[in-house]
Amino acid sequence: MWYVLALGNTKREISESTPAYGKAKEVWVDTRVNLMALGVIAGFILMAAASLLIAWLHARRVDQFPTLFLTIFGLIAAAVLTLLYWKMGDRRAIVFFGAFAGLILLPWVAGLAIFGPQAWKDSSQERGAARAEEAAPTVTDIAGGMLGVVEAKLATYPDGTSISTVRYPDAAAAAAFLRTEHGDPPPPLTQVAGHEGVLIEREGIASFQFQDGAQVVHVMGANRAAVERRLQRPSPSAPRPTGPPDRISNRGLAALLSGVLVYGLFVSWVFVRLSTWAATFPALAGVAPVPAATLRDRLLGVARTAVPFTVRPGDRPDEVIAEWRYADATWLDQMRAHRMRQLIRYRLRLDEADRTVRVLEYRAAFDASAGLGGANLSYRAERGITFFEEQRETVLGLQIKDGRITPDLSYSWSFSVDELRDPLISIVAGAGWTWRQVMLDAPWLTG
Repeated sequence: MWYVLALGNTKREISESTPAYGKAKEVWVDTRVNLMALGVIAGFILMAAASLLIAWLHARRVDQFPTLFLTIFGLIAAAVLTLLYWKMGDRRAIVFFGAFAGLILLPWVAGLAIFGPQAWKDSSQERGAARAEEAAPTVTDIAGGMLGVVEAKLATYPDGTSISTVRYPDAAAAAAFLRTEHGDPPPPLTQVAGHEGVLIEREGIASFQFQDGAQVVHVMGANRAAVERRLQRPSPSAPRPTGPPDRISNRGLAALLSGVLVYGLFVSWVFVRLSTWAATFPALAGVAPVPAATLRDRLLGVARTAVPFTVRPGDRPDEVIAEWRYADATWLDQMRAHRMRQLIRYRLRLDEADRTVRVLEYRAAFDASAGLGGANLSYRAERGITFFEEQRETVLGLQIKDGRITPDLSYSWSFSVDELRDPLISIVAGAGWTWRQVMLDAPWLTG
């Protein structure tokens, strides 16, 4: 599936082969939509500028990935949409793209504004430190020569931190050791990672000592942050944080996943509804709707006018198929034979209950080549909505028609989705019906 905003290298004048075309075209151009499209373009420019400003205020630098991503994306999107604004008559597709992209980028922008771009760098550093912390420590028994001690171990980690745990016969003996070590009363206590103890910080080293029941724990690191991280990932012989962390963590993870799921469903719903809105053309005001059979006859009559596509009945009585094989060639070049076919098909389903023509768009492309170097074959089929597309292409080589080589040395083809869509929309709108192009044939979802 796809939603296309494509730009080729040529601009074609749209055929005005139906009487209602001029009036319908005026209805499609809405000043409010144009203002919203300009607002979308301005929003991307402001997002790029705000990203740079936030980065400078938080970190005094603008070269970090979160900042560069938003800035470059915003500027590129603004440039492309500005070009499309001047090329497109109906600019609702720009509004659709802006709203959808805004919802996708909203969590990123919010995180950047709250935590700053430095959080990206810090989180990367913390992940690296965490990997070092999670490596197996070197555990040494240090109980030898220590009186009144049941057990004593020292765990040394690759990141330079260490934890020593000394177990006494009871909590009173552990408290007596701390009084001897730091005096009575002890210095003011500091809370680190949920533990209260004595924190000593000097240049290049931090020491934190506290009592945990009958144990005295001593943690050392390059700074307080390193000590705190080590306490959150202690060795097997060191005390672990109290409480039910697994249950809290699981609950928080479940809430996060639920929030992501709900937000993803909301964004998907907005995507479907906005895309349908951007591809819907209402009936002309004041025009009485004609019966479905009359509209079907008018649509089938398009094939008798000067249009580059065919219109035929569908498999059902309420269906009409419009199809354009805009590339169909066979040629020889550089000792290779080539075959190319490309088509776009609209399946129009007439719903007389609400006077709406629901349109599904299909595309197919076939490319094959064969020669001394082997054969290549590719085929693809897609379904989606093309808002704007113009193409022009030329292939060079001896052309083959009806199995014979012709004197033509090139084959050129061009395609404009407006040449297929606009005459059909004009007939539908001029008949008092609504044209609604959808991704899914589900009126309860697309309207």
